[in-house]
Amino acid sequence: MARLRLALDRNKTLPESEGILRGDLIGELTAIRRCQMEILNFYTEVDAFFRNIFFFSHFLDQACTMGFVATVIITDPSKNLGDWLYNCLSIMFFVGYSTVLLLPLAHVYEEAESTNFQVYQLSLAIRRNFPGEASDSQVHEILQALMGSSERNSIVLQGSGCINFTRPWFAGTVTLGLSFSVLAYEITQRSNSRS
Repeated sequence: MARLRLALDRNKTLPESEGILRGDLIGELTAIRRCQMEILNFYTEVDAFFRNIFFFSHFLDQACTMGFVATVIITDPSKNLGDWLYNCLSIMFFVGYSTVLLLPLAHVYEEAESTNFQVYQLSLAIRRNFPGEASDSQVHEILQALMGSSERNSIVLQGSGCINFTRPWFAGTVTLGLSFSVLAYEITQRSNSRS
């Protein structure tokens, strides 16, 4: 879409070549619409197949992270530094497994959310280059279909249908892990001070 918008912005058409360009434009928009529908179908298949896998993978990684955090808090590094370093390294690995490896899922969502804005920019470029284009023409119908389907069909991969893998979700899980570690540390410090 961005390529098509740039081509329209750079184009200095002559009145007699406007019909040829309009035909190419309809062809390009139809191809974009077809690609959008293929992406939505592919997303539906991927989400249906992987939703439970992503859910359990993410939550098991979080459980392992919290277990290693509790072990690091309880373990005295002066007694066995090797085990303590192993546990710290394990925390980093499991945080990476549960966030960094799944961040492309959040990127897919962000890219899909920018579709509406790109279609809007494209429609402005079309109105600029074809000021006489009727609002009910085929070009505007295709643009409306693109906007409508991108609003209705948000591409967000879900974990078991109850969590959405977006950037705020990953930030929330890291925050939860940090909060858990602070809470566990405070509890162990209080229990040590009472003994």
